[in-house]
Amino acid sequence: MRLTKLSAGFGAETEDFGAPFQEVWDAFFAAQVLVFRGLELTAGGFLSFARQFGRPEPHVIDQFHHSEHADILILSNRRKDGAPVGLADAGTYFHTDYSYLDVPARCTMLYSIEVPRAGGDTLFADQYAAYDGLPEAMKRRVDGLVALHHYGNRDDLDRASRTVASVLDELKRHATQDQYRLRLEYGVGDLVIWDNASLLHSATLTDPEDPRTLWRITVKEERES
Repeated sequence: MRLTKLSAGFGAETEDFGAPFQEVWDAFFAAQVLVFRGLELTAGGFLSFARQFGRPEPHVIDQFHHSEHADILILSNRRKDGAPVGLADAGTYFHTDYSYLDVPARCTMLYSIEVPRAGGDTLFADQYAAYDGLPEAMKRRVDGLVALHHYGNRDDLDRASRTVASVLDELKRHATQDQYRLRLEYGVGDLVIWDNASLLHSATLTDPEDPRTLWRITVKEERES
């Protein structure tokens, strides 16, 4: 595949959407963020492509599932008859998808339908590089620790809770520094795939009156036998 790097550290884009899947798979793992520009996909075509990576997992917020394909989540700030047609807030904080499940996500894909005039980018933070950049003392401090992920307390501000009383804030500040980041801008028809196991990502805010619509599919990691 012909790849163009998106940054010195990670990320690549390509026009070779029709390449053999093994080449796509290898490019995805090597780049961590892989972008195909300017495609014209149906919902069914998007889903067929995603299934090559593994089993899609429908999002827990089921009212914004695609009407024909429940594995596709609609992200949109549009409204119809006064009601939202999609999930408007896709997480404007750094996180990984489905980390609270027993089997987390392998990768997430976004297909861009409608792009706002300003904003709507996705921020990525490379956790391979962030770990390598940790002081050795911190590596020893966290080695062997196990984190409990819970969807409901991600915004827990209770200083007495075990959620906050930890090294997590310090690690988060380190792991999301500019030197580990990539900002991805979308065009109409762009398909973005990222490695959920090695990256943190964050949506960015947009003007609610500036339309933005994407389709999202998240693929589960295969459980080890």
